[in-house]
Amino acid sequence: MFNLSTRRALVISGLFVGAATLLATPTKVMADTVDLAGNVAPILHMDTTATGDAADLPLDTASVQTITVANLAITTNNEQGYTVTATPQEGSVLHKAGGTDIDYTVNLVGNVANAGGADSDVAVNKYKADGKTAGDAVALSIIYTPHSLQDPGHYSGSISVTVADN
Repeated sequence: MFNLSTRRALVISGLFVGAATLLATPTKVMADTVDLAGNVAPILHMDTTATGDAADLPLDTASVQTITVANLAITTNNEQGYTVTATPQEGSVLHKAGGTDIDYTVNLVGNVANAGGADSDVAVNKYKADGKTAGDAVALSIIYTPHSLQDPGHYSGSISVTVADN
């Protein structure tokens, strides 16, 4: 039989041959792809707060009145900005049953510094802002002239305000 030294030499040489064989064997390589995706939901929000003057318009002075009737706070994450439209209802008049109506126009004035550029000359009842905003301030005013002897009584009207992404 083999002596102990010979056996050890065979075992050690077998380890070297096995290791060399293992290293010489080509290894398999696999690759795969991970797809990434995500969505950002659109944000468009408007808070409308009527001023105290909206419910208590000065109607007894026969001169041009410009009264802020609401303050709007608008937020959007649309980089193209937004457009606010104010549409008078009841034919752009403050109406009193059995009385003489008072014609009015609407005006929207925004905070150009917050909007990153704006255009209120699109039309008197539109305000367009460029860029994303967070709480951009826009004031809604009405302009009217009561008659010198305006019929006494209660007058009312309403304005619809909408906001849309550009």
